[in-house]
Amino acid sequence: MTEAQPGWCTNVLPTRSIAELVHTLELMSNGLPTDTPVGLWLPDTMLKENPAAAVQPLAECLQRLGTSLLGFNAFPVGDFHQKHVKDAVYQPAWDQPARLASTLRAAEAMIALSSPGCDLCLTTVPVGWPSHQVDLNRAVSMLHEACEALHELGRAHDRTLALAIEPEPRCIIPTVRSLTEFVAKTPLERAVADGSLRVCLDACHLAVEDESPEEAVDCLTQAGIQIGRVQVSSAPEADTPAGIAAMLALDEDRWMHQTLVDSESGRKIFNDLSEAQQCPHVGLWRTHFHVPVHRTSFGDLKTTQAWIGRLLHAVAATDQRPPVEVETYAWDVLPESYRCATLQDEIRRELEWTIQVMHEVGW
Repeated sequence: MTEAQPGWCTNVLPTRSIAELVHTLELMSNGLPTDTPVGLWLPDTMLKENPAAAVQPLAECLQRLGTSLLGFNAFPVGDFHQKHVKDAVYQPAWDQPARLASTLRAAEAMIALSSPGCDLCLTTVPVGWPSHQVDLNRAVSMLHEACEALHELGRAHDRTLALAIEPEPRCIIPTVRSLTEFVAKTPLERAVADGSLRVCLDACHLAVEDESPEEAVDCLTQAGIQIGRVQVSSAPEADTPAGIAAMLALDEDRWMHQTLVDSESGRKIFNDLSEAQQCPHVGLWRTHFHVPVHRTSFGDLKTTQAWIGRLLHAVAATDQRPPVEVETYAWDVLPESYRCATLQDEIRRELEWTIQVMHEVGW
């Protein structure tokens, strides 16, 4: 993968089998830029018996297509495209043995899908969702165990493997700053020091939390936490009654849409868009809903596209060049009027736009 070669993320695909994913990857590759790397997500149920054997057809597909593995999305564990996911996407939390076990199975699959010498991350849930009553001490212990296991697996297979926590609004770790504070109070500093614990920076999440990309990257630098992945994503934004009404119309049953409402009466982040329905249609609104990143608006809605450029610029100013992944997974819940092309064409446009921005910021 070249320095300015972003990848795309299979979170967008409702994967039901390895064979189905192989078929879709072969179809998608025809319309995407040459050598585009791919960030893979697979339901854990597909990996439970023998991860390396399960993904062998996928390994052969990647080799046949000349496509490299960008990394593994181990954030969602179950069926990410079932009719109702919501806060179940944060389960199991990191205090549950099932999270540790699924993460290590994903690591085995990642080894089977990659070549010696690779440096690869698995993205993961930011500990859990507050209302799930997560045991934080136990979570820290399991995170530490996971990082040690990944470090040893990497050494045994001539790879560098790391876990990348992905801060997300309203979660136990909602921001980059809260991640650095969390790590500083725990034995996880050792995993940070050896590079087995990193961070996944998602531009949409930063925007919804209104966390400055520049300050976030500086905070990580000061804490010595490596950036394991940058996720290029964009959120809807509204600051007019018509725009806010259009945003509220995006409310749907599948995923969480944490929502920032910033008005003269104060600032609040709601757990889901449905909870903001009764708010006056004033102020600045942003919601966690990944929309195509090359678009600056959708009718009365604006987007937080500018945050992507700011994030890429801030990371480019460091000596790090982590994998960059376009993660617009919400394609099949977008209103029809927002889909201006096929999924394949939309991803191609997103990748081309991202490549241009990466060049502009000196990546």
